[in-house]
Amino acid sequence: MENTQAGELKGATEATASVPIKRLNIALTEQAYADLDRLSKDTRHSMTELLRLGLGLVTLAWEEKGRRNKLVIADPNLKPLREIVLPL
Repeated sequence: MENTQAGELKGATEATASVPIKRLNIALTEQAYADLDRLSKDTRHSMTELLRLGLGLVTLAWEEKGRRNKLVIADPNLKPLREIVLPL
C-alpha cells in the first residue's frame, strides 16, 4: 500500500511569492464554518491550508476512483477499518 503524505497532495502546498495565486470567496453554512474554524484551531493550520489539503484529498480520491481503487482508513497493521466514499 502506497502512503501519500499530505504535502504531496495536489493543491495542498503553500502559495509562495513565486507562484501566482487566485482568490476565491465561498459561502459556508454556520456549521461548516464552525467546523473549519475548530479544525483550524485544533491543528494550528489556517483555514486556507485546510481547504487546500481538502482539495488535495478530493483530487487523490477522484484519481484513484478512475483507477478503480478505494480510499480506506486502516489500522497500523493495514487492516481496513472504513471505506471513504465521496459522492463524485
